[in-house]
Amino acid sequence: MKNILFCALSALVLFAGCKKDDPKPVLKGMAIQKITVLGFPSLDNGATWDVLSTNPDIFIEYSKDNVPFYTTSYYQDATNNNQYVWNDYVYLNDPDALYTVSLYDYDDVLPHDLVGKVSFYVKDQETNSTSLLFSNGPFQFEIETEFDFDPQ
Repeated sequence: MKNILFCALSALVLFAGCKKDDPKPVLKGMAIQKITVLGFPSLDNGATWDVLSTNPDIFIEYSKDNVPFYTTSYYQDATNNNQYVWNDYVYLNDPDALYTVSLYDYDDVLPHDLVGKVSFYVKDQETNSTSLLFSNGPFQFEIETEFDFDPQ
């Protein structure tokens, strides 16, 4: 009887001393607080971007799984040697979705000309960073981010 009691107490002490690992926080999304276009092609397949001026009127469109959900205002007559900043707050709420950030040349007659684009998954980004740099040829942009976690 003493052996059974001793074994039961020993097992209780062993299991009480074991601590479960702290659960890892789950990524819920990413907030884009600022986006800066650092560069883009100066020509549209060898031609100027606009008929009346040589430079594009640029704006950004955000898409989730190829469905546009937000469009910024545009900068008129942009040059590729300047930086252009949008401070629009955009929340990307699905870490598993494919997000695309597209830069367009605004035209009075649709469709707008695509200047460049970059696609990414939120879950694949470096979550301890507050600034991410994306590049696709001459199209480059930097975003200031804040990642959103569920502590579990």
